[in-house]
Amino acid sequence: MSDFNPSEFAGGSTTLNVETMKTWGISSTIFTVADIKKRDYEARDDRPATSKLVLVFDECEEELPLNPTNNRFMMKDFGAESTNAWIGKKVVATVDARNPSMAWIALSAVPSAAALPPRPVRPAAPVAQAAAPKPAPRPIAAAVPSVVDVEFVDPFAQE
Repeated sequence: MSDFNPSEFAGGSTTLNVETMKTWGISSTIFTVADIKKRDYEARDDRPATSKLVLVFDECEEELPLNPTNNRFMMKDFGAESTNAWIGKKVVATVDARNPSMAWIALSAVPSAAALPPRPVRPAAPVAQAAAPKPAPRPIAAAVPSVVDVEFVDPFAQE
């Protein structure tokens, strides 16, 4: 039975992974590719030895080994002839947790301004409108006298 150092396969503490992004409190961010490295992985279990391209970013110390899906994205969007064309390109790194037991970091293109939905426009503060004028009081009917001249007679008065 062989004994391996697992950090050699995970890239040590400098590997960008789902847990790293969780500790940062983010699920998606934009990175700028600063460099591309090649990392060799030894054979283990039934898997042969392999090599992966690793992205180095300007914004953090962590590096992202490219899985086949992310490698195809980089080749399709930034060129398959040379990784030098990838340097300086911006990518969106998003935690893809559709299957929580297999969460991974998916790379995608930074949307162009034209592809983004328009920003919502904050409505202007309501302008104070002048209060509607109060209706004029209705005139008192002319048939009602304003002063009534009536003599009051007290029926209980003793004479």
